[in-house]
Amino acid sequence: MMRSTFASFTLLGLGLLSLALNGCGGSSGTITPTPTPTPSPLGSNNSARGMVLLLQPGVDPAFLAREYGLTLDDSDPSNNLYRFRQRDDDREDRGSLADRLKKDARFTDAEPDEGVRCPEGNSVMGDPIHVPFDFVDTSDSRYTPLASSFTSTTVNPAASSQLGLTSSRSVKRATEVIVAVLDTGVQASHPTLSSHLISGYNAITPTSLPDDIADGTQNTALGHGTMVAGVIAQIAPDAKILPIRVLNADGTGSVFSVVRGLRWAVSHGARIVNLSFGTTTASRTLQGAIQEARKAGVVIVASVGNAGKELKDYPAGFSDAIAVAAVDSADKKASFSNFGSHITLAAPGTNITSTYVGGGFATWAGTSFAAPFVSGAAALVRAASPNLDSDKVADALCKSARSVDTLNPSYSGKLGKGVLSISGGLNVK
Repeated sequence: MMRSTFASFTLLGLGLLSLALNGCGGSSGTITPTPTPTPSPLGSNNSARGMVLLLQPGVDPAFLAREYGLTLDDSDPSNNLYRFRQRDDDREDRGSLADRLKKDARFTDAEPDEGVRCPEGNSVMGDPIHVPFDFVDTSDSRYTPLASSFTSTTVNPAASSQLGLTSSRSVKRATEVIVAVLDTGVQASHPTLSSHLISGYNAITPTSLPDDIADGTQNTALGHGTMVAGVIAQIAPDAKILPIRVLNADGTGSVFSVVRGLRWAVSHGARIVNLSFGTTTASRTLQGAIQEARKAGVVIVASVGNAGKELKDYPAGFSDAIAVAAVDSADKKASFSNFGSHITLAAPGTNITSTYVGGGFATWAGTSFAAPFVSGAAALVRAASPNLDSDKVADALCKSARSVDTLNPSYSGKLGKGVLSISGGLNVK
């Protein structure tokens, strides 16, 4: 049921309404007109003139904004984190502006607030390969009724077999381990997910709930976070999933929102954090937040991107993150998956079925859906060995991985330690 032209789908209640748009996959079909949503606020996905700034404690950000002819666009005072915006008529290069601001002792750091994006949506530029999206309706053999147990291996059977999920079911299933999903949000009312979720945070609009809703211009990543959460719920059904909204429904966001969301997740008990998005820019602010999280004992898991190239996408490119590539059901590198010496592990990333907005299920592919298999496995390791620090959790997963270099001679040494083995990881101390 994979399709050749771009399409995305949404549901009204439990009924299916197909909406064709320039999104993540799909075939030609009936186009149902739909109103164009209002674009997200500047702090979420419009980073063209934004600066992310760290200030010294006690410094007045509004005064600094006026002094430098900037607009104070957003703030996280508890972390001395701020977002300023250049005026529309300001022609100064953002890099030059950052260099100028860093010379001011009142700033701890300053850099352009680069955009981040989930690699499966094509409403953003940067990845030449955009992975098809496919809704699974009731007539499809892959459809999973809401009454069935999403924890069973009848969902994603190929992936379950590859990962040894069946044999891991006899162990503790990550009770009370909190896994944060920084993404497009999660549908809180989804019948399959609702019991797995705890109250989260909207880092784009803190006064709103972290729901997975249509608020982009094309909504090509609608459901992305809900599907990521569903994969984690299948692997670690007793874990508690903490939804943090850092991307809009186009799959775009900003470093500022990601850092704010990550720090909130850590301060609210997250032990595992899943980051299924990236940027080609190695943001110092983002790297610092990830280093802080790791020092606090948090395991950071990140997808490596879908450009099909040997390149670093960040945060997966940072050494403090577990960088996850995607393989197909035969343990071959997925055509879209990035690769390289920075990769930590690989996991299934093709034809992954998971929970989708509207109460149903869908099939998607991408490194975004390989990463949550590792996040779920990390939660299981944490539950089985609560005293392991974040490095030891990563070591356990790496030591038990199955090398697939012989199956991927062109990528030898560039798919990390190999394919995740959940049952093996639980036996490593």
